[in-house]
Amino acid sequence: MSNADRRFHVAVVGATGAVGETMLSILAERDFPIASLSLLASSRSAGGEIDYRGEKIKVQDLADFDPKGVDIALFSAGGSVSKEYGPKFAAAGAVVIDNSSAFRYDDDVPLVVSEVNPDALKHRPRGIIANPNCSTMQMLVALAPLHRQYGITRINVATYQSVSGGGRSALEELGKQTGQLLSFQQIDPQRFPVQIAFNLIPHIDDFLGKRLHQGRDEAGLGNQEDPGRRQHPGESHRGARAGVLRSLRSGHHRNPRQGHRGGRARAAVAFAGRGSGGQA
Repeated sequence: MSNADRRFHVAVVGATGAVGETMLSILAERDFPIASLSLLASSRSAGGEIDYRGEKIKVQDLADFDPKGVDIALFSAGGSVSKEYGPKFAAAGAVVIDNSSAFRYDDDVPLVVSEVNPDALKHRPRGIIANPNCSTMQMLVALAPLHRQYGITRINVATYQSVSGGGRSALEELGKQTGQLLSFQQIDPQRFPVQIAFNLIPHIDDFLGKRLHQGRDEAGLGNQEDPGRRQHPGESHRGARAGVLRSLRSGHHRNPRQGHRGGRARAAVAFAGRGSGGQA
């Protein structure tokens, strides 16, 4: 059977979460060639059903699931879950694509942005593929062709990331706080350390020490030509969580090694976007 005709056993780990739901939506939208689909979550969510293209599929308990026979495993259930179960799925023969921060710093795990360094997918000694932070991925699609053409020595970045990056509990807290504040009620922050509704919080993910946090560090992670090299120009990044449901805004100021004209730079980015099938 040729690769064009092949169909895959796909497992989605974290299928009941906000990102898992989006993964399933995109798989259906792109008519991904799925032979069988396993939906996995924690014991709290196991037993429920999720509709996929008109078929009700039962959610299974990840802890009890046998990964043998899975071809592709999409992980979006948090770093701790990825660290525990990702290697088990890879050892059973699956290609693990992890959406968390669990493996982004591991040199033997390719860090891939499909529009920038797709060839890195071929070299996965542990059977695991990582992707950068969402703000990094969209930034590199635009910056990679500029780096190749002109060279970038420094990037100054400011990102404003919606609560959807924090999962369903973050979305629910924003909705609850918004209703309470509009009704002149007191709020009790649980998911975030302070009020998130109608607010910006200068904090993404976990603090790493030296007054840095995980989201800030990951936004600088990855070379603009090859994110998998985990080497990057000098960078300065400030990240904030914004009190909106789903959106991402970022501003970049870059210092090229050589001067460039605005028109040529825009042409380089536009050409890269057409070549990748994406939008720059």
